[in-house]
Amino acid sequence: MMLHNGYISNKLYKLKLWFQNPENKIWLIPFYGILFTIFLLFFTLYIDMNIKIPLLFEINKNTLDSLLSILSSSMLAVATFSIGVMVSAFSSVAGNITPRATLVVMNDKTAQNAISSFLAAFLYAVISQIALGQELYSKSGILIIFILTILVLIYLVFILIQWIGTLSKLGRLNDTVKKIEKLANNQLKEFWENPTSNLKTTSITEHRYQVHSPAIGYICKINLEGLNTYAKKHDIKIDIMAREGDFIVYGEVVCYVCSYVENKDEIFDYFIIEDSRNTDVSPDYNLTMLSEIGQRALSPAVNDPGTAIYILTIIARILNKNKNIEIIEQEIKYKNISIVPYDKNKFIKQIFNPIARDGKENIDVLVHLQKILFSLNNNKDKELANLAKEYARISFENAQDTLRTKEEKQKLLEIHQVLFKDKAHE
Repeated sequence: MMLHNGYISNKLYKLKLWFQNPENKIWLIPFYGILFTIFLLFFTLYIDMNIKIPLLFEINKNTLDSLLSILSSSMLAVATFSIGVMVSAFSSVAGNITPRATLVVMNDKTAQNAISSFLAAFLYAVISQIALGQELYSKSGILIIFILTILVLIYLVFILIQWIGTLSKLGRLNDTVKKIEKLANNQLKEFWENPTSNLKTTSITEHRYQVHSPAIGYICKINLEGLNTYAKKHDIKIDIMAREGDFIVYGEVVCYVCSYVENKDEIFDYFIIEDSRNTDVSPDYNLTMLSEIGQRALSPAVNDPGTAIYILTIIARILNKNKNIEIIEQEIKYKNISIVPYDKNKFIKQIFNPIARDGKENIDVLVHLQKILFSLNNNKDKELANLAKEYARISFENAQDTLRTKEEKQKLLEIHQVLFKDKAHE
């Protein structure tokens, strides 16, 4: 029975993740709006049939029918147009910014609310017309439908105003970068407040038995609560050797167990593996997306170093936000499992190296990179600060072999020495 309950709990966890996926939200939210509309109309019919409502004034049935006809035809056209705009925005983001940012645009709340509102209003008008044609409503019911229709129109005007504002920037570079920056700030805030995920980051086993991966892909989520419950039930300890966002291959050691487990696939079932990463996994993911935007800007086809410099500034601003966060020692919530410490070099080398590589011949990008790394050199997190300083040195030394003129090399040398007080190259 316990195994059965654990199996159901894990399946419910996966279902919850499925509902949170932006690719599914894009149609789920309109679907919820349609269900609410159907409920509202049937609830109105129930009130009309069972509750005597005083008739304040009488509404002509033909007038209401004409109003609903206008609403249904216009909402269908607006919904179709809006879906076309969203598809164009997705294509623009994938082709001109980075394909990974498409999910960020899909998760735009205003766009989702607009599409769901237009479709729900269309369905409301159609069902209301059918109900009026079948004469299901009395004069009081017609009055209620009229009042509801007026309220729907007022709501649609408000949504249309919001949607017009969104249309002017949906899929644009600056708007997409701001959305990614917001997600990255939220992720980093959660990380700095709880970098260990309420787990021990030191081994609690003797690494006696290995659990190998039977799949290949990215670890999108680890059901820590379910895995801890499983370990407690079987009286074992588990050391997790990978974190969310890590790429694993067949046969790779995912975790160690202190004692023999007959069915190791039961343990691996608590790891959610996908073909690609998503926006709410490891804290470096959104920073990696920003780095990809900077790389694309530096490609020969685009040749836009200004955007790369803008992206570097955004990344530095995100990484330096932790100065206002007080790190409180977290209580160990899951005592039967541990996890490897997060590699903070993912915030530095993994993010800045691609931009430094693709901008290796651009002195403006390299100078800006040195200044950005200097800002991180004073970071509140000393490990991150040391990694930034070390990468500044590596980036400077690599640039000495790629810059074309002595003047550019001298300029970078002076900037590096002033910022990091490095006299070794004088």
